[in-house]
Amino acid sequence: MNNQRGVTLIEVLGSVALLAVAILTITYALQQSTVFSKDNEQIDQSVQITRTVMEELRGHLSDPALRTIAIYDQVVDLDQLREGTSSPIKLYYPDTTQVQYTLSISSASGGLPAVGTGDDTMELDSSFKQITIYCESPGKNKPYELQAYLEVD
Repeated sequence: MNNQRGVTLIEVLGSVALLAVAILTITYALQQSTVFSKDNEQIDQSVQITRTVMEELRGHLSDPALRTIAIYDQVVDLDQLREGTSSPIKLYYPDTTQVQYTLSISSASGGLPAVGTGDDTMELDSSFKQITIYCESPGKNKPYELQAYLEVD
């Protein structure tokens, strides 16, 4: 019976410390994956919002009868986009009282070349504008920018 040995207090404390380190490591990894997942969700939402605004503009910018449209209950001056913007048009999502994202819409001549077909020459800059939408969330460092050439009247 003298050969029986139990676990000493030092061995128990060492095992508990190793187990604590392993659990903390796993907890940290799970926390980081949650943070990255939330960041990716915000990026996806900003991409979706920006594309929605671009589609709204694409659908209305070529109609010369429309002077303004409402996007997220905010007025967008289409004439300003058709002429080119010296200062960007600001939109707030979902609205001006609960701002989650700020969108800046600007337009410019894209420096597109003239296209000739036989005797006719068409200036593409007179028919298309380069629209840039810059979407950012206040306090986040992950902005999203979308550029497209949209047909104007």
